Amino acid sequence: MTDSLAIRDGQSSRTPSSNTNPSTSSNLSNLSTNTLSLGQPTRLAGTKGKNHLNFIQINTNKAKRATDDLVIFAKKFGNPIALVQEPYVNGKNIIPSPTSELKVFATSDRIKRPRACIYYHKCLQNKLWFMDSLTTGDCTTIQTKIDNTNVVLVSCYMDRLDPECPPIAFRNAVEYAHRNNMAFIAGTDANAQNTCWNSTTF
Repeated sequence: MTDSLAIRDGQSSRTPSSNTNPSTSSNLSNLSTNTLSLGQPTRLAGTKGKNHLNFIQINTNKAKRATDDLVIFAKKFGNPIALVQEPYVNGKNIIPSPTSELKVFATSDRIKRPRACIYYHKCLQNKLWFMDSLTTGDCTTIQTKIDNTNVVLVSCYMDRLDPECPPIAFRNAVEYAHRNNMAFIAGTDANAQNTCWNSTTF
């Protein structure tokens, strides 16, 4: 599987992304972070007044332990937004909030296990807008504003066995951002297995 953080940067400024591989947890070996500056100050304890958002992308492989490790990792960053695939789900197909500090955006459909969600710090509640019409079990879409630029944020699980992959909701989110001249940030598990780059399966 290939985990990726893709950015189409409109007018927003950004600092170089950095790959992070905490030695304390093998579950986070494929985790990546990227920092973008935020138009209005939003501060958390320990951020030293920095005015930014931190994006984290990870596939937690449905494991609560991996989610717990993600929580520990996210505490190192101010204003975290985690674009998560295959999140931990309870017996009712609900993705619980990992902590009282981290909340979750996800589909309201309880029929199937959701495979994508977005965790965010509660201090960002009034800066993020859930886009239900562009959200499914495999694609969670929200909107925000960074440096006065409207931005679409997507967490997407791409099932290589799905004939419609990438999901229609993901394609619609891309089209929505393009049509409205918005920046676009996507954290995905692309399942990019192909014999063209020496994968054992197609």
